[in-house]
Amino acid sequence: MDETKDLAADAAGESWTTGTINRRELLKAAAATTAAVATAGAAARVARAAPALIKQPDIVELTMWHFFPELRPGFQKLINAFQADFPGIRIQQIPKPNSTYDQLVNTAMAAGELPDIFMANNVNLPTQARSGQILELTNKVPNIKNVMQLALDVNIVDGKLWTVTWGRYTVTMFYHKNTMAA
Repeated sequence: MDETKDLAADAAGESWTTGTINRRELLKAAAATTAAVATAGAAARVARAAPALIKQPDIVELTMWHFFPELRPGFQKLINAFQADFPGIRIQQIPKPNSTYDQLVNTAMAAGELPDIFMANNVNLPTQARSGQILELTNKVPNIKNVMQLALDVNIVDGKLWTVTWGRYTVTMFYHKNTMAA
C-alpha cells in the first residue's frame, strides 16, 4: 500500500502500518480534515489531500522513562544499537527516581502526558492497561513466542499483551558452606 493510500485509510479510521507521523501532526491533520469536510462536504477529496497537509518529519524523537538511573549507560548502549538499525528514530532516555516512579507515571497518565516509551511496573499494569492510554501489543511483537512463559505472563492483562519484558535477570543465592553443613 503506498503512503497516500495509507494516510487516506487512516483518515477513514482504518489501520495503516507505513510512514511516520507524530501525535501533534496527526491532530493537526485531523482538525484540518474535519474542518474541510464540514465546510466543503467533500470527504473523498479531503482524504486524498490529507498527505499534503502532513509534513513527514525526517527524524522521529521519542522519550523513554525508566526507574533505573544507575543503568543509564547500559540502556544507552541498547538505544544506540536500535538507532543504528533505525536511524530515523531518536530515543531520549529520562531516568526517574525509583522511589517516586509510580507516582510520576500515574500523574502523567492522569494528565494524558505519558512519555512515548516507559517501563511499566508489573503491579500497576492491569490498571494502566485498562485505562486506554497505553498501546496494546498483541500480535505486534515479533518473536514474542520465544519469551519464557513466566516472563510473558506479567505482560498480559485480560488475555492481551501490553508490555514486553526486555531484560534477563539471574537470581543467585550465596550461602556459607560451614553454616549449611551443620
